[in-house]
Amino acid sequence: MKLSLKIMIKFFRHIRKSILIKNKTGKYLKYAIGEILLVMIGILLALQVNNWNEQRKSNKQESLLLRQLHLDVNSNLNEVLELNKRLQINKLGIDSLIVRINKKHYDVMVPVFLL
Repeated sequence: MKLSLKIMIKFFRHIRKSILIKNKTGKYLKYAIGEILLVMIGILLALQVNNWNEQRKSNKQESLLLRQLHLDVNSNLNEVLELNKRLQINKLGIDSLIVRINKKHYDVMVPVFLL
């Protein structure tokens, strides 16, 4: 890679010198503008490739975060459903106690609530 770059630089340097030696200023200006445009195009391409790469990384991170969020929501939903079952069991026990208290059946043992 470095060797081909050195050869290209040497080639372009040779072209510049030969144009200047022949005193063809107009051709040299066209050549210089062309070289500047090539450099600008190269820079713009490099920036675009970098932007694509950054967007790809960002999308990958977003996907990972969304997957983790989905797992967390499902886990929390399962916990809420389990707690809801326990609350329903406790509510039935409390309702049973209220009925017994209202009927004044104090001799019946109070069941232990499930947690």
